Amino acid sequence: MKNKQQIINTCKICGKQIEKNRKYCSRECLYISLKSVKIKNICKFCNKEFYAYNHWDSFFCSKKCYFDNKHKQKVERFKLGVGSLQLPDFIRLPIIKRDNYKCFICGKFGNCVHHIDYNNKNHDKDNLVTLCISCHAAVTMGDKILWQSYFFNRLNKNKNQQIIIIEGTDKSGKSSIANILHKKMNIPCFKNLNEKEMIIENDFDIEFKYVPEFLINILTQTGLSIILDRSYPSQYVYSLYYNRRFNSKKLWRIDKLFSYLNAKIIICIKNNNLEKDEFIKIKDRNNLNKLFKRFYKKTKCNCLILNTTNENIEQQMKKIENFIRNNK
Repeated sequence: MKNKQQIINTCKICGKQIEKNRKYCSRECLYISLKSVKIKNICKFCNKEFYAYNHWDSFFCSKKCYFDNKHKQKVERFKLGVGSLQLPDFIRLPIIKRDNYKCFICGKFGNCVHHIDYNNKNHDKDNLVTLCISCHAAVTMGDKILWQSYFFNRLNKNKNQQIIIIEGTDKSGKSSIANILHKKMNIPCFKNLNEKEMIIENDFDIEFKYVPEFLINILTQTGLSIILDRSYPSQYVYSLYYNRRFNSKKLWRIDKLFSYLNAKIIICIKNNNLEKDEFIKIKDRNNLNKLFKRFYKKTKCNCLILNTTNENIEQQMKKIENFIRNNK
């Protein structure tokens, strides 16, 4: 009798007998019943009215609206800096098409986009460049300052920048030439006032370790022009002459960075210089000149050896102007 009392209702879909408190015999019948009733709804993306079945897929009027809404949310999250660091297609694809699907470095097929200033939030078109997978890995994991200088040089971002390094022994006329260039070209000139003490007391290496990289960073990012009265070439020459240890790899790396910035080096050499100096002996000057000539052969920068023996400043300035004009 108990069993007969329990089997009272029948399933509304298939007609099977079921217990009193149930309307459907199974989940399948429940889903069929839900899909059989359409409800008026509004699309969350296009705000269009549509009729949908009473289940969880009734937020959008079509698949197109569903995926368009998903893309819109992804773009908004990316702009807010939330989510994946990978560039979305709406930023990446136009850059790759602009560069004709070619790697900026090796010229092979490229499908990666690199931020030149290594700032993942700066998506300006001028800050993005196409690279292949291998070059992108090398640039990402490599020397940031070196690659940044390379890109700035290749893209001619600092077209009007002038970086001139005046080198030579003391009493060779380098400081007077630097001052004349400063007045003629209206470019700031920098000279370390304690350079002689640093060279003699072996403190020059401290300046070499910290100043050049910081200076190169400033010149690369700002495009400023400058005249340097003595710089890293003196580190090479005086370290060799006084048998001091120095990091040659770091020095030639700095030379490469300056070459990317199209720096120009002018080495002043005065033969038979008999002027007295409190720090450098007269007999040492010829040997230092030989070391400066050795640097001239090794450097990757545009370099000029300027003979200042005759002390004819007008003639010297003409040579310098021609040298600067021919190496823009």
